[in-house]
Amino acid sequence: RNGLVVRPMLEMSRQQIEDYLHARGLAWVDDSTNAQNDFRRNSIRNRVLPLMDECLPGATDAILATMSHLQDNKVLYDYAVDALSAPYASPSGSALALARMCDELPQPVVRMLLFERLKGVGFNMAQVENIMKARTGTARFDSGSHIAEVSRGHLTIIGANDATPGPDEVRVSLRQPITAPVA
Repeated sequence: RNGLVVRPMLEMSRQQIEDYLHARGLAWVDDSTNAQNDFRRNSIRNRVLPLMDECLPGATDAILATMSHLQDNKVLYDYAVDALSAPYASPSGSALALARMCDELPQPVVRMLLFERLKGVGFNMAQVENIMKARTGTARFDSGSHIAEVSRGHLTIIGANDATPGPDEVRVSLRQPITAPVA
């Protein structure tokens, strides 16, 4: 959400920022809502963190350091998901060799790789597990916005509006009002 926003002072305390501005003779504007504890983030900043630092000196610095490590771990995790998935992706990237992936990698790794690749298009962990079970058969799974189709050991994801219903499949929209009485 904030991918294009640069916050170079995010890991600095308010006091460090104010000291920096004072040293350079720079003025700033305080957002008056930051002092109000109506929002959880303000209450944490204004009440919880000072109390933690009082009881456990350096707690806020440790939390900031941990947040930085977690951000680095997220980058590593995303890189690992891409790297581990790459050998199983078709050249166009539109399909995965699901059966081969399930045969070659530990099942928890496959489950998390699939979940990370599919959660962005509405699939949940239970659906991922069902997709894994269907790896050598033929099956279709619907997230509401996308269809996951397993066929001949491969997994393909397509937009639900782009999918052609299977021969035994009836598509019902739950978003449109019922116009006829239900018997």
